[in-house]
Amino acid sequence: MQFAAWYSQDGLGLYLACDDSSGMRKSLAAWGSDDDQANMEFVHHPENRAAGQSQHTLPYGVRLETFQGDWITAAERYRTWALEQPWARESRLHLGRVEPWVLDTGLWVWNRGRSPGVLGPAEELQKRLGLPVSVFWHWWHGCAYDQGYPEYLPPREGTQAFQEAVAQSHRAGIHSMVYTACRAWSAGTQSWQDEKPEPYTAKMENGEPISGMINKFIPTRMYRMCNSTPFWQNKFGGIAQEIFKSLGVDGIYLDVACVNVPCFDPNHGHPVGGGNYWIQGFGEMANEIRKRCNNDRSVVLSGEYSGENWLPYLDLFLNLSVSRERSYWNQRMDTIPMFQAVYHRHGINYGSYSSLTMPPYEEFWPAEFAPKEPLALLDRKYSRQFCLEQARTFVWGQQPMIANFLPRLFDDRPEEMAFLMRLARVRSRSLKYLLYGEFLRPPAMNAPETTSDFSRVSIYVGQGGGITTIRKRHPLALVGGWRATDGSVAVAVASVADEPLPLSLRFDPDDYGLKPGQTIWRNDSQGREQLGRWEAGQKELTITLPPREAWVIEFTSP
Repeated sequence: MQFAAWYSQDGLGLYLACDDSSGMRKSLAAWGSDDDQANMEFVHHPENRAAGQSQHTLPYGVRLETFQGDWITAAERYRTWALEQPWARESRLHLGRVEPWVLDTGLWVWNRGRSPGVLGPAEELQKRLGLPVSVFWHWWHGCAYDQGYPEYLPPREGTQAFQEAVAQSHRAGIHSMVYTACRAWSAGTQSWQDEKPEPYTAKMENGEPISGMINKFIPTRMYRMCNSTPFWQNKFGGIAQEIFKSLGVDGIYLDVACVNVPCFDPNHGHPVGGGNYWIQGFGEMANEIRKRCNNDRSVVLSGEYSGENWLPYLDLFLNLSVSRERSYWNQRMDTIPMFQAVYHRHGINYGSYSSLTMPPYEEFWPAEFAPKEPLALLDRKYSRQFCLEQARTFVWGQQPMIANFLPRLFDDRPEEMAFLMRLARVRSRSLKYLLYGEFLRPPAMNAPETTSDFSRVSIYVGQGGGITTIRKRHPLALVGGWRATDGSVAVAVASVADEPLPLSLRFDPDDYGLKPGQTIWRNDSQGREQLGRWEAGQKELTITLPPREAWVIEFTSP
């Protein structure tokens, strides 16, 4: 999104935003200085670096305003403008173009490898949950992860075996979305030698292709393709078509999709450096994929990260920030649901690294780096981390996910799995808020805080690798506020405490429009029950949340 806020808690703040409806490339900088000054700026990157121009006029306005409030105040201000922009009006969720199976998904399973370790566990979880389970599937492809792209086909278990497994999962009601990297080509592949795609890679200012070493065990250079070139749009569109039509999967995940990359190649037919060609090129590529795939059934496209300009092109967005402690280094930062605060009704966010086991190990990586026990159980001291990640997902209106799921977790970690199942069931009864609702400022809540152990572990953990443990303070309960399209309002509240938790929710009547006589309902994993009525002059609701429980509390008019 194109805005930032800097403020003092419960004090004054600065709001900086761009009124740019075309998605031109820009960057944001913020810094302090020795004389106690705070600075923020947007940096505009003009097309063709403004070559031959004696002056340059910004093609959009920049807003610098003051406000009193917090990040939600800033998000609400930006939302007023943002929801009038073409990407919001044309978003696939807003236009009703997202496939029903995506909307109906009660829980995602993020597993890796061959079909018996992916589709089988998903079927078992669906039987126990009683809700549709969908699969986010990595390491299905015939090349090593982060090494052999785009030579995904044939699947590592063989085309026929893969097709039969997917067909069986469809009979069980399981839908699957498989991993691809939508802008990567490995120099170590035969196709790199045969097709010579280097002219179509994205270029740096010095003319060199953008590339990097991603795989920690197989150091092969991976090149970034320019998605504005018809060559790559056609190449990747053909790959997506073959994956979707020949294998029978339901969706394709596009890794690192929502990133606006500069390219300085003058032979690609787009402006060099700045501009909005990268987003336009991604849209053309997405349209090419849908044109090739959509016939008797429609392909679902997902991307990594959340980006406003991609709302018309992607059906859902992988948002892993709910479990940021597992992978991100700066532990002084806290995650906030800012994209949901602006665009929740216009885009589906899903995903989490949340796992009860160690990561798996890629079968195509060198055996000497393999851990002694892939998918070993994590220590129970990380239980609260798992529950907190799932609670964030719930109250922030994302579709829930568990990574590295094994059916034995029902026996090995029954309390954690029971909590996840309760969250998914409560959410399924509250989709008018948690899927289709508008984000509201959460009520103030007096949740106590505690300090817990958090695990940080990489997918490249390998032999000799291990877990880094951090200690972090966090609340024992989380809350989110939502308004449905029919005007009714609700709060989602989840506890990660091991004992009953008395909570007081303090409401701002202006935010929720609460009126005397409205009925208060409690939705939990067992059903719906009336709690009472909202009284004249009331501003507070007191509840006692059972251990590791989640409720959606509704306020409805007669």
